[in-house]
Amino acid sequence: MLSFLTNEAGFAASCLACILLALPHEYAHSFMAFALGFKSHPLVIHFGGTNLFNLLPLTEIRERYA
Repeated sequence: MLSFLTNEAGFAASCLACILLALPHEYAHSFMAFALGFKSHPLVIHFGGTNLFNLLPLTEIRERYA
């Protein structure tokens, strides 16, 4: 039983780490586009809606080039 809980906790921690790393990753893209002159402001990123199908895989993140 303890092994199952440990595996589940490890999986949950891995998922949370991936979600938390996705945001700085997208900002790194945005700042690079700003540095290369493709964007006028590096902090303009559309994160999509707050529905479950976006919050889990973060598929609706879009960088807007202005």
